Order: sequence, then structure tokens, then C-alpha cells
Amino acid sequence: LKYRIFGDRKLRKSKDAGYPLLIYLHGRGGDVMTPKEPWQANVFSKKDNYHKRECFIISPQCPDVNGWNGDKANNVVKIIEELVKKLPIDEKRIYLTGYSMGGFGTFHLLAQEPKLFAAGIPIAGGGHPSTAESFKKVPVWVFHGAKDPTVNVSLSRLMVEALKEAGGEPKYTEYPDGDHGIADQVLKDEDVHEWLFAQSR
Repeated sequence: LKYRIFGDRKLRKSKDAGYPLLIYLHGRGGDVMTPKEPWQANVFSKKDNYHKRECFIISPQCPDVNGWNGDKANNVVKIIEELVKKLPIDEKRIYLTGYSMGGFGTFHLLAQEPKLFAAGIPIAGGGHPSTAESFKKVPVWVFHGAKDPTVNVSLSRLMVEALKEAGGEPKYTEYPDGDHGIADQVLKDEDVHEWLFAQSR
């Protein structure tokens, strides 16, 4: 997969124990390779935010609109594994978030690789409740708009309920008047950043 990567030059040469790695999965039809992108992932690299929470950020490009699954999911994992070898990344602080199709991908990859990620934030997505058992111990904060006309809010509710029934403790925020376009609102929330970067395996 092609991908965009951001990380201050000084981080790449650092001899420190390592920095967090954030993976952002875009939604259907997203093109993270264009200059103004990678979509909402750029909120993490904005000056004020980045100064507080230095990290490496990657945004892979999905080659189709059929979801972050199969080889595409496997290749996201391969990118992570390669970067861990090359960069000073803290393997206990690898975070995953995604919007819409990327929200589905976030649930999918958390279930596929529960020991890889320290936390996940699926936004306006959904998943298979039967997979909840596999990642019930991973801290998850789920977001959805109650009036989402594109991805029904029930899909997030079902995943949250399945995680709770499996013994997990997911956080869930539902915007009563929110539609499908809630990603900017979520990712600009300081509390979301504070919570995410506080998580560690």
C-alpha cells in the first residue's frame, strides 16, 4: 500500500525509547496522497497539538472502495512492522483510528491484531459483534452520529454492546444531532487526544 507519513525530523534520529505511532484509515473514496490530505489525520500534526503529543503518523491509501480487509488489512500491519524496525517507535503505544469505511477497518484490525494496538477510535463505522471477544481488552472509544444516513448508528451500538457483554469497557459517544460527517468534530476534541495518548499496552 502507498501511505503518507509524518514525523518531526528530530524524532527519526532520536535515541529515546520511542514515540507513539498513530494509524489513520480514511473513508470510502478518500485520497490521502494529495497535497492537502491526509484527510482528518492532519489534525494530529497541527503545530499546537503535535507539540504536546509528538508521534509518528501514517495514513495508508486503500486501493479500492471495498473496505480495509483481507490483504489490505494485512498490508497495513506490514507497514507498521516495517516502520517499527526503522524508526524509534514505542511498540506499546500504537494507536488506530478511522472514519466511515476506516471506522469499519478500525474494528476489523483491532479484532485481527488485538495485541498490536494500544487503543482504537472507530468513527461512524461498525463491525461484526462476534469478533468482540478477541479485542475486549483493548481500550476503545467509539463515536457515531444518531442521525447518520450513511452508516446506521445501530452498527456502532451493537459493537459497543458486544464488547460490554464480552467483559470489555468501551467508551461510547453518540451525537444526538450528528450525521455522517462527525470526524472533524471528534478529532478536534482535545479530550479525545488526551485519552488516546494516555493509553499503553
